[in-house]
Amino acid sequence: MNISLLAQANFAAVFTSLETAGRLIEESGAVNDLVLTVTDGTGLEAFETSLQSLFDEMGGTATPKHDDPSFRVTTEDVEGDQLFYNILAVAIIGGAVFAAFNLISRVIDAQRREIGISMALGVPTWAIAIRPLLFGSQIALLGIVFGLGMGFLVAEVMKGFMVEFMPLPIWKTPFQPVTFAQVAALGFVIPFIAIAYPVWRALRVNPVQAIKTGHLAARGTGIPSFLKGFRMPGRTYSQIPFRNLARAPRRTIVTIIGIAAIIAVLVLVLGLLDSFIATIDKSDEEILGNQPDRIAIDLDSFYRSNSRQVKAVLESPALDSQETGLRFAGILKNDGVEVEVFLRFTDFDSPLWRPTAIEGRLDATSPGLVIAQKAAEDLGVSVGDTITMTHPVVGGPALFSLKDSQLPVVGIHPHPFRFNAFMDMDFVGITGIEGFVNTVYGTPADGVSIDQMKRDLFEVAGVGSVQKVSASTDVLREQMDQFMGILQFLEAMILILALLIAYNATSINMDERAREHATMMAFGVPLRTVLRMATVESFFVGLLATIVGLIGGYILLQWTLTSALPDVFPELRMEVIISAQNLATASVLGIIAVAAAPLLTIRKLRRMNLPSTLRIME
Repeated sequence: MNISLLAQANFAAVFTSLETAGRLIEESGAVNDLVLTVTDGTGLEAFETSLQSLFDEMGGTATPKHDDPSFRVTTEDVEGDQLFYNILAVAIIGGAVFAAFNLISRVIDAQRREIGISMALGVPTWAIAIRPLLFGSQIALLGIVFGLGMGFLVAEVMKGFMVEFMPLPIWKTPFQPVTFAQVAALGFVIPFIAIAYPVWRALRVNPVQAIKTGHLAARGTGIPSFLKGFRMPGRTYSQIPFRNLARAPRRTIVTIIGIAAIIAVLVLVLGLLDSFIATIDKSDEEILGNQPDRIAIDLDSFYRSNSRQVKAVLESPALDSQETGLRFAGILKNDGVEVEVFLRFTDFDSPLWRPTAIEGRLDATSPGLVIAQKAAEDLGVSVGDTITMTHPVVGGPALFSLKDSQLPVVGIHPHPFRFNAFMDMDFVGITGIEGFVNTVYGTPADGVSIDQMKRDLFEVAGVGSVQKVSASTDVLREQMDQFMGILQFLEAMILILALLIAYNATSINMDERAREHATMMAFGVPLRTVLRMATVESFFVGLLATIVGLIGGYILLQWTLTSALPDVFPELRMEVIISAQNLATASVLGIIAVAAAPLLTIRKLRRMNLPSTLRIME
């Protein structure tokens, strides 16, 4: 088993016949892989066990399709992507629910006099409820039409990014009627759920209270009792924005939660990016040490360390410093938990590179394993504990078998991928091939480029592959640069959603307070002052929503990386990291988007007809 991340960046997949392959490796008729299909009704577990027993002496392993690395990585990657998009969808629809609830409840409050008059005239409550329910159905149907259209448009844009990001030979993106139907049904039900409470609340109001007008009309639950005794400093115009927020706390809270849900999604996206980049940096830091150009030369077989093939590589003028190593696959076991690893025998006293022990030490005096922190956590072991390692043992010129060795854990290294395990080269004897190597590590000689070094080394007999040790993470960085287009698109969509929710709440506020604004403007209060009060109010709504969104986004990020991600990608250990720059970006975008919403109402304020707005019809 060769565990390699993003191997397609360094290796080409080539297919040929068994006859040609045998001729190329000078082993005619030799095979090392067998693919079987079973008949219907065959017990897979029993068949796997019996098949495994046939190959125990040869070191073969029977692997069902769902455990095959290529199949598992492909399916788990898809599941991971789906989980990420599900989290985004749930968070966004959560914000939409609160936005819909805020809109509909404000509309019902605006119709309180009509509802009160209907109740005073003896109209049955079920008949009164029909109108707001029809209003909710209109919102639902229009939301479905626009939502499905936007969803299809966004999917097409995302498809363009994904095709460029993963240039597969074939991309099939059929329309998914079931998924769209489920979303449409959900979009239709949510407005009715959102309207149920405000309608029920409006129908419970005493008709006499509901038909009051002017300053006697209720505009929310009123200022909470614990704030009534609080005297704010400043002039009246400075106090009004805060009193507006305090006198309708339910509305304020619903608006804040709706915007906060969108900010939380932004924090999640930015946090995942930061955490992933930090993981790549940590991987490079651990695997490279102080040798950023270190390369790994894989030999095409096992060779004695003094063989001509190994000597030819070590003496190549393309290399500066070099050392030999041995690596192959193994399985760590403890208390029923198994972790596949790539065991590397290396010199713990090497001046070129050696693993870092964050716990324990690199003990070259006795046999022991240095395993990844993630592997230690999954296996439930620490330094000093003994674990079982299943590894190949040579039994003849071309015969391998598997053996279980009891080995202590002498150290734990910080590499984020759990499949990296190390032992000192002095104890390679447990494999039965002491004195053999299959890998050479080195650095390019002065003036020799990586590409030139590869060309020179590929001409050496016995060399199977040449690549930088950091090749996989280099490819990851390149792909993350391509993925930035997707993230920037998501950021733009999230910002637009936050702005729409803020504009919706602000527009309703301005309509409800039209008489207040008209009164102030009739007494000579400048338009800029009215607009400033609305902007200050929106600014503090944005500030509170951003604070709640940052907290909620961090909790969502932590849950995604510590609970959800390990289920779909158990090999990787990612720490919860979000940079101060991205936190500032999310904060500024959230606050500015909400604070700027009142500026979109300037035209309405300028065209306001003061006499008509001030007129009250009893």
